[in-house]
Amino acid sequence: MIKILLIDDNPTIVRDMLTMFGYETDVAMDGFEGIQKLMDTKSDYDIVILDVHMPKMDGWAALKYIRNGEHRPNVPIIMLTSASEENSIIAGLRRGADEYLVKPIAPGKLLAHIEALTRRTQWESKAAEQLYDPEKEMMLGAFELLTSRERELLTYIAKGLSNSKIGDALSISETTVKNHLAHIFKKLNVSNRTEAAYVAQKLKVV
Repeated sequence: MIKILLIDDNPTIVRDMLTMFGYETDVAMDGFEGIQKLMDTKSDYDIVILDVHMPKMDGWAALKYIRNGEHRPNVPIIMLTSASEENSIIAGLRRGADEYLVKPIAPGKLLAHIEALTRRTQWESKAAEQLYDPEKEMMLGAFELLTSRERELLTYIAKGLSNSKIGDALSISETTVKNHLAHIFKKLNVSNRTEAAYVAQKLKVV
């Protein structure tokens, strides 16, 4: 279930809409209280809905604090305001808001913005997961252990050269090549040339 933090000194209408849509909603009456709730290490809010006009700390100040903070700086934020001026909307987006809604808000419009923001956040999370390759990270760590000579040999292995041809290319004996290969296999945690070549291809060292 999507969990929303609503920071608004007049939360009744928006809170009732969110409840009607089935969202779990927590309310803060001003920017200070909202930041305290969000910065709690146990907080797990998926979206923040932040009103611009509030006492003590307004939405602009709260937005800046959240975006510059160390805890949850990238949490999705929808700004709310009664001002419909175009410059206010541009200012909100430039300061780090993800969406911007002008009061009074139609229930369908609020729902559409939350759903769109949720989808975008999920896409970004999936993209980040796909970019992270734990196998490649392990290979990179092992590759860093290789000497410059061993890395050079690894490129020849990936190209499919025999020990004798590698020796000729580097002007070293086959015995020396074999010794280097033994060290390479051990550092890369592989058992043969095929596996070593796979590592080289994966890391694009050829």
